Amino acid sequence: IKDPPFMRLDLVSCRNLLIYMNADLQERLVRVFHYALVPGGYLLLGPSEGLSRNAKLFSVVDKKHRLYLRREDAGARLPALPARPAPGAGNAAAARSAVARNGIEDAIERNARRALERHSPAYVVIDSHHDILRFAGDTGRYLQPSSGAASLNLFTLLHKGLRGAARSAVQQAFAGQRTVLQDGLSLLVDGQARPLQLIVEPLPDADSGHPPLCVVAFREREAPPAVEPGSAASADSRRVQQLDQELDTLRLQLQVALDQQETANEELKSANEEYQSVNEELQSSNEELETSKEEMQSINEELQVVNAELHVKNAALVRLNSDLRNLMESTQIATLFLDGQLRVTGFTPVITELFHLREGDIGRPITEISSRLPYPELERDVRQVSRSLAMAERLLQGHANGPVYLLRMRPYRTVDNMIDGVVLTFTDITERRRAELERGQLAAIIDSSKDMIIGHTLDGTITSWNTSASATLGWRADQAIGQPLSLLLSEGSPQLPALLRACARAEPSEFETDWQHKDGSALQVVVSCSPVHDDSGAVVAGSLIARDIGERRRLELAYLQAE
Repeated sequence: IKDPPFMRLDLVSCRNLLIYMNADLQERLVRVFHYALVPGGYLLLGPSEGLSRNAKLFSVVDKKHRLYLRREDAGARLPALPARPAPGAGNAAAARSAVARNGIEDAIERNARRALERHSPAYVVIDSHHDILRFAGDTGRYLQPSSGAASLNLFTLLHKGLRGAARSAVQQAFAGQRTVLQDGLSLLVDGQARPLQLIVEPLPDADSGHPPLCVVAFREREAPPAVEPGSAASADSRRVQQLDQELDTLRLQLQVALDQQETANEELKSANEEYQSVNEELQSSNEELETSKEEMQSINEELQVVNAELHVKNAALVRLNSDLRNLMESTQIATLFLDGQLRVTGFTPVITELFHLREGDIGRPITEISSRLPYPELERDVRQVSRSLAMAERLLQGHANGPVYLLRMRPYRTVDNMIDGVVLTFTDITERRRAELERGQLAAIIDSSKDMIIGHTLDGTITSWNTSASATLGWRADQAIGQPLSLLLSEGSPQLPALLRACARAEPSEFETDWQHKDGSALQVVVSCSPVHDDSGAVVAGSLIARDIGERRRLELAYLQAE
């Protein structure tokens, strides 16, 4: 506002700034922008701003985005810029104001000023808006406040008889920056007409940022002497001069009134154009609001549809979450979820039997939580699974007679097939481990027996074959398992159906028979046939315990022959 504008600009962007200024300052800035732009230059304003009173300086390019083009027919005038202060004037004024504020004045100067006030004319200081800024002297006789709202405007407070002349003189002083004297004025004081001279003089601008000021002084003249009888001609001459002077004053006032009327007409015309532009902008804004309203209604409908879909998905998600929670709790498998930094993201209730975990431990590293199982390699194994993306298994046991757990570690995969941590499952295999040990012990006992122990299905297929059977019959276990029991009998022997019927009976039986060696020789054996029952008592398989009695038969025969 104070400095001269830049020149020959292609684009001026002033967004969301004019809304904080009054209309006069907005108009002044827009004129500065118009002067600074090159022909065909653009002005970009904010979405809440418009040109209003300066619409004739620019043409609209895009009303929605507030983009305007500089018009050439409007002409480019250099905006009025405040004059620079005279050297030292600002410092002197500041010094005087500082002295006045602090109340530091020389006693001699103060007394001299008081003495001169009785002989100096009364005056007021006004600004460019004709508002009184300071009173000096006895101004009460010249000011006559009118009824209504309180105001410091000079022409509202001034005596009605002086308003016309004062208005004309003030306008000339501001326009020409010169002193204007108005003589021939009279003011009724104490019932007597007192001649009055009006002096209007502009003050030098001490600060370019302030509006111009003006002094309006009232100087009273001495009343003219009484007219002697012999001086009628001179009295008439003075009267004529006075009337001519009043006529000149009235002419000047009339000219001022005409100029003011023309200015007012131009302002009204400009205001009318501005109102039309504002009306167009309001209509455009109304259309935009209608469009926005329709868009908002459409968006609202879409949001309602999306809300309904989200409600359905939320209900399904709650249901799935409940199903998943019940599934995890019903499996009784201790499960622990860790992220990439080994922080706990979730766990099933059974895991609390292995780790000292609580709900508040979500987000804590698993390395900070004590375990009931001795497993110092946990962190290493978890990081290994995260790197290799391969499953790892470990057997863990708390103490000698404690439960045994099978630990499986797998990468945690999201629905997008992204690796986001590790899942640890602890399965209690204590019973299975005990059953495997018992089975191993039984297998060792069976394998170390001197009798041939052979297991088979109900249809006669061999399922087990011990070492004694291999040594006696010559068939290895891998050769015999899966073969029918007819492998042990001579070709065409009718013993197989009877053997299967004996095994299918609920009671064990024992009998002597002949089996066939791998080399085709016959063996005399005594066979004990026993059924194998399941947990419900049903016969599901059979077992044969056979013993070679060929040597015993030979000894018995030799003994009989010896007798």
